Amino acid sequence: MVNRKNIVKNCGDCHEKEQLAKKYNLGSSIIERYDESFHGKKYALGHPTVPTCVSCHKSHAIKKWDDPASPVAWENRTVTCGKCHPGATRKFVAAITHKPFGKDNPVPYYFQKGLILLLFGVFAFIVSHVFLEVFSEIRDKVFRKEKEEHHE
Repeated sequence: MVNRKNIVKNCGDCHEKEQLAKKYNLGSSIIERYDESFHGKKYALGHPTVPTCVSCHKSHAIKKWDDPASPVAWENRTVTCGKCHPGATRKFVAAITHKPFGKDNPVPYYFQKGLILLLFGVFAFIVSHVFLEVFSEIRDKVFRKEKEEHHE
């Protein structure tokens, strides 16, 4: 249950319950927002040192983000994030929280989609270029052969 590979799922089992989310005003899809974050993507890839829920929120006596004693309160985030990111500033910690890639934060969402399209576009260009080169070589050899046979 407390294995690093299970932490996000275990936290999500309660945090994703609609009843608890309403009671504690947690908002919706906390785990989905984590999964879409930089840390969540690295976690999904199996990175061994990526932060999980307990890395930032601690595992016991968890406090809400707006509680001054919480490690993720705005005044404490530079210290909390600074444990893994030495020199973390307020601007840095504001950028790495669980911001969703969607209607609430469209810039990273569309930037990610644009990069994916660019990647596939480059690969499509390379593949089509190779096919055109192969076609050109075959065509030239066939026509050269016909011209050589015609001249003889």
